[in-house]
Amino acid sequence: MVRVARKLIVLAAVLTVLVAVYAAVGFWLVPKLVRSQAQDFVSENYKRALSVGEIRFNPFTFELEVKDLSLPDADGQVLASFDRLLVNLELSSIWRVGASLKEISIDRPFGRVLIRENGDLNLADLVKPFPEKPGNPGEPDEPPRLFIELFRMTQGHVNFTDRTLSRPYTADLQPLTFELRDFSTRSGSDNAYDLHAEAGSGASLDWSGNFALAPLASKGRFKFTHINAKAHWAYLREAARLDISSGVLGFDGDYDLFIGNTGTELKVALRELGIDDVGIRPIGQDVDTAHFAKLTLSNASLDLAKRTAGVEKVLITGGSVQAWREAIKAAPI
Repeated sequence: MVRVARKLIVLAAVLTVLVAVYAAVGFWLVPKLVRSQAQDFVSENYKRALSVGEIRFNPFTFELEVKDLSLPDADGQVLASFDRLLVNLELSSIWRVGASLKEISIDRPFGRVLIRENGDLNLADLVKPFPEKPGNPGEPDEPPRLFIELFRMTQGHVNFTDRTLSRPYTADLQPLTFELRDFSTRSGSDNAYDLHAEAGSGASLDWSGNFALAPLASKGRFKFTHINAKAHWAYLREAARLDISSGVLGFDGDYDLFIGNTGTELKVALRELGIDDVGIRPIGQDVDTAHFAKLTLSNASLDLAKRTAGVEKVLITGGSVQAWREAIKAAPI
C-alpha cells in the first residue's frame, strides 16, 4: 500500500508539473508568439509597423483575446484596426479535420478604402507581396475545412474615399453590424448571415441571406432606406454631367448569385425603388430643370446570364420640367 501511495504521489506531482508548464506556455508564451509573429509578418511583407495592445490566451478554454490592433496605410493613416477581437476555439478541433470555432467577435473594427489620385486601390497593397500562382483552371482548389458557430461584428466603421475626381468623394458607413451563424466551408451548409449598416447621412442597409463557397453562391434579400441622393450623387455627377439638388432614395428586393465553371449567373428583383422630392439640374446651374415629388419604379428585374432587364411600371407624381430651344438663325441667301 505504501508503494502504491508513493507512486500516486509521484504521478500527481508529475501531472501538477505538466499542468503548470502547460499553463505557463499558454498564458505567457502563446501571447508573446502571437504578437511577435504578427508584427514580424507585417514588417517583412509590408514594411509597416503593426501596433498591438494587450493579448491574452487561456489554454484551458482555448480563448484568445487581442485588444487595440492597428495596421497603417502607406501614407501613415490607419488602414485597418479594431478595439477587441475574441476567438474561442472548440476542443473538437483536436479530432475534427479542420478548425472548429465556437465564436469570433470583433468590436469596433475600422477599414479604410482609398482610391488614390493615380487610380490605385490601397487594399491592393495587401496582395502585392503574394503573387498568384498558376494553377489548373479545370481543378479548382477546395477551401480548407472551417467551422464557425457564430461570427459577430459590432460598431464597425468603413471609410471610402475616391481622389480621382476633381472633387474628392468621401463616404462613411457606420455603425456597421454583421452576424454569421453556423458557417462551414463544406458544401450543403446554410451559412446564414445578417448585415445592418448605417451612414452618417441617415441611410441604412439591411441585408440577409445565405451563401456557399464551393461553388460560390448566395441568395437573400436587401433593403436600403433614407439614402440622401444629393450627398451620394456627388460620386457620379462628373460621369452623368448632371447634378441632383435634392432627393431621398429607398429600395428593396431579392438577389440570387452563382459563380461556377459555367460562368456567372446573377438575378436581381427590385420590388420597389422610390425617390421623394428629387431635383435635377445641369452642372453649374442654380435652378432645377426637373423636379418630381415622387418617382417610383415597381417590379424591376435583371438577369445577367440572359442579359435582360425590365421594369413593370414607372410612376411620376407632382412634377415640373423646364425645357427650351435655342433660336435658329437663318442662313444668308
